Amino acid sequence: MKTQRKISVPLSIVFICFVFHFNLVKGNNQVDSTFINDLKELDRPLNCWIASARERIETAISADEPEELAEAYYDMGKVYAYADDPGRAIDYYSKALELFTRQGQRHRLAYCLSNIGSCFYDLESNGFAKDFFNRAHVIFSEYKDSLQLAILDNQLGLIAAAEGKDSLALALYQRSLHYMEQRGVLFGIVAGNNNLGILQTKKGNLDTAEVFLKRALKINKQLFRTWGKIEVYNNLGRLYFEKKRYNVANQYLDSARWLMRKTVFRKLLMENLAIRQKTQVALHKYELAYQTHLQHQYLQSRMINGAIREKVSAFKLFYELEEKEKTIAVLNSENNQLKGRKSATFGGFIILLLFITGLYLYQRRNADREASQHVSRLRTLEQELNFRKKEATSLALHLSKRNQSLRNLRSSLNQVKNGSGDGKQLNNVIKSMGPELKRGGELSELTTMLNNVHHEFFTKLSSNCPGLTENELKILGLIRMGLSTKEIASIKNTSPKAVEMSRYRVRKKLNLTKNSQLSEYLTQM
Repeated sequence: MKTQRKISVPLSIVFICFVFHFNLVKGNNQVDSTFINDLKELDRPLNCWIASARERIETAISADEPEELAEAYYDMGKVYAYADDPGRAIDYYSKALELFTRQGQRHRLAYCLSNIGSCFYDLESNGFAKDFFNRAHVIFSEYKDSLQLAILDNQLGLIAAAEGKDSLALALYQRSLHYMEQRGVLFGIVAGNNNLGILQTKKGNLDTAEVFLKRALKINKQLFRTWGKIEVYNNLGRLYFEKKRYNVANQYLDSARWLMRKTVFRKLLMENLAIRQKTQVALHKYELAYQTHLQHQYLQSRMINGAIREKVSAFKLFYELEEKEKTIAVLNSENNQLKGRKSATFGGFIILLLFITGLYLYQRRNADREASQHVSRLRTLEQELNFRKKEATSLALHLSKRNQSLRNLRSSLNQVKNGSGDGKQLNNVIKSMGPELKRGGELSELTTMLNNVHHEFFTKLSSNCPGLTENELKILGLIRMGLSTKEIASIKNTSPKAVEMSRYRVRKKLNLTKNSQLSEYLTQM
């Protein structure tokens, strides 16, 4: 079986290519004239409905009856929506919408908004469709029209499914179906089961989808609704195609096609032709598949060319409608504000002026305070910079003296090494190293530098602990600089043990515990 499947797929493709090529060579690339004549026959009743609706509009205009004209526009929109012409349907619905708004018929306005949303959904403009559905939802909620709210849930579920939000679509479908089953609304039960079947087919739950679609078909047969039967037959055809039961799928598609022989549902016919072509290819009926393909292309070219024009027109109408609604809202708001509020205008202006003045003074005071703080910070930074300059100068002098001393020592030692010096000169070298090792001058300079740079630190330390000696203050300053005990002993020309004793005495004077670090305490200070 596996080998046959591997061979059958390429053979199917070869046969399709052969049939298409053969028909093109023979010139058999024309749509069957019977199919074209059937489409023309379907246009006749539609043209009659359009003529009747247009006559009703003209009568209402001549009689100057705005309410009748609004209903006539609404019915014309329904005719075009029924004929799969959503662009023209939106045109007439928008005219009815404007009249319903002027007349204050909010309930009829909600129906109009809902139908416009359905037209935008047919044009695959889900964002606009959702906006109109939500507007209708608000008005139906005001009137507590539960049936229309349930229908809107079903339509919003369609948009969610189209956007790939399957979980949201499932929740909306189930909520709508629950209401319809409680109230026994059969057409709503059919729509709910049908949409759930489509969703489950999309998710790959084919057995669950079959249950929903069979339930929808059973109730549809009781209602004698041709459009509903066609839609369910198409969906069952798609379902059984996915289950690879191609003969069963073809039977349901044939049933749908037979019902469409006297209807004007072009969109459903296109869906039927698309599924039928795939099924015929799977059944190796390549000649029929080719004819179905030509029919689908012919119908698609007629619908898509119009659909592009309708889509542009619909978007234009949407924006015009949006601007009109905004203008009406602004005018209503201005009228409400002008009525009974003329005497309060001057008082409101004074209050506003006082508020602006107070806000200005408050901001000015904050700005002055921030400027003062900024100047103070600049002065502090300038003082710190001066201290840093003194520190750098002190260190430069220190390094200069050290380097000069070391150069003199190196020169003297070189003379001794070369034998040009004597013992007396060697003694002079040793004596000259004494001041360098004692570092008395260096320590004095370092102490001065510490006092200049860390003046506030020594002041605060002396005030917190007056009992500290000058020597202990110097040691604390070196500790705060991060020097080790050994380094401090070297600078002070004393032993590390003496420095440790000084640290111990300082800790006692500062009342530090065993767990407290002296360096951390000094850094925080």
